[in-house]
Amino acid sequence: MVGLDFGDAPDPSYPTFRANDGARHVLFGTGSFFLGSSPADPDSDGQPDTEAEGDDSTDGDDEEGITFVNALRPGSTGLIGVVASDAQFLDAWIDFDGDGRRSAAEKLVFDDPGGRQVAAGTLRKFLEIPVEAVPGRTFARFRLSSSESELLPTGIAAVTSATLTDGTATVTYTCPAAPRRRFIPSRPPTAAE
Repeated sequence: MVGLDFGDAPDPSYPTFRANDGARHVLFGTGSFFLGSSPADPDSDGQPDTEAEGDDSTDGDDEEGITFVNALRPGSTGLIGVVASDAQFLDAWIDFDGDGRRSAAEKLVFDDPGGRQVAAGTLRKFLEIPVEAVPGRTFARFRLSSSESELLPTGIAAVTSATLTDGTATVTYTCPAAPRRRFIPSRPPTAAE
């Protein structure tokens, strides 16, 4: 074991520190898989940051493996880009209700045939954005692991190898369609009116 990989979302709202059962994964060095183009660096503990970039201040950005391809609009289908070093299983959560916590109801359901499975390389995953999603800036957590069983957004991943990425996401407001107006040309009043 080389060390542990922790998250960097704001704590205690999104548990990041070990004392708050923050998400963490065992790093084994050679053979560990990762999201993005470089392996995760070991952390002594969670590194909370208001932008979820606390881990990026040491040894560079090792969390660039997830990108939001389109706007996250309530009631729509979102699209994320995933860069994975190996074929594994992806678990993810976005705080859609904006309450400062991740709940089981906010676990992402990938709307494509592979479900949680991801292939090695670059791919895209579709996800459903709940109608109740609250517009604004929020936080997401992605955990890549060898576990066929779904992981939780907190705690240690009890698998042979895993990695995690925290980041920000923005849910945008969808404007309702303006009502269509029928054009009625004005006419001069008649004598009977």
